[in-house]
Amino acid sequence: MIYKSTKIFLFLLLCTLIVSATVTNQKIEIKKGSSASLDNKNITIISISRDSAVLLDVDGQRDKIKKGASDTISGVDIGVIDVFDTESALLNVSIPFTCGNKVCEANENSKSCCTDCNCSGTSVCSQNRCIITIKKTCAVNEDCNDKNKCTQDICDPLTKLCSNSAIKVCQSNDGCCPFGCNNTVDNDCKITICTSDKECDDKNKCTKNFCSNGSCKYEGSDCELDGKCNPIGIIVDNKYCFERTWYPLKKVNSTCINDYECLSDSCKDKKCSERGLLLSKKVEKNVNSYAYTLMIFLALIIILEIIVLIKKKH
Repeated sequence: MIYKSTKIFLFLLLCTLIVSATVTNQKIEIKKGSSASLDNKNITIISISRDSAVLLDVDGQRDKIKKGASDTISGVDIGVIDVFDTESALLNVSIPFTCGNKVCEANENSKSCCTDCNCSGTSVCSQNRCIITIKKTCAVNEDCNDKNKCTQDICDPLTKLCSNSAIKVCQSNDGCCPFGCNNTVDNDCKITICTSDKECDDKNKCTKNFCSNGSCKYEGSDCELDGKCNPIGIIVDNKYCFERTWYPLKKVNSTCINDYECLSDSCKDKKCSERGLLLSKKVEKNVNSYAYTLMIFLALIIILEIIVLIKKKH
């Protein structure tokens, strides 16, 4: 009886060690605009610049990583091994937890895997990202004023919920000068006659400002937030960056151009759609060798048990 109990204990211990020792560590080549799903973490290459910097999205969190460098995005350790003509990149991906097993592990949190760790406050977990779903209730449009002159504050007469969409049309006397407008079509825009570069300072550290033939010119498309420049396509607090401006993520069936504009991270036929099957070009799996060793050891124990049982019968 003691011998049998010992064997059961060893069996359970080995199973536990195998589970705890298995860490996803893979080399994977992904095309620009394509995705890969590894351990319920969705990894997408948004763009690849000529300086070999790769803009990556992992479950809605985005960052740029240059060739030869590595960083952690949404709990996933990613290193850019090589870049192929700005069309694809070879990545080394390490995920030190199992997202989707309904257990909030030591290396997980709501940002890296809300499927296991849930979201805080009024947010809910949707496609492994925390989304704020509760909107401000209202009776009239004035109840929805977010103090931002460049948003259209509307109270839905049916749902009595607020929406604050970005103003994109050039229109005078509304207090907003949307990106791409100027004082010839929108009197809310500043007159850009200048004599020196200093006069063109827009107080945005993410743009290069200069005076050219009496007109202010602005180069750069990053969005500024908390003193940091964020590239086009990056998502922060349910808003995406596009041409120096933050816009709210769009729901399914909303008009879109790029995947990153949508809550689902999927734009098909110029409409936000439900996220479909994510495919990658090539996946090369490197399963932890320690786990393999333990599995082989366990298999040998089982084989020995079978041999002992056969001998007892004879």
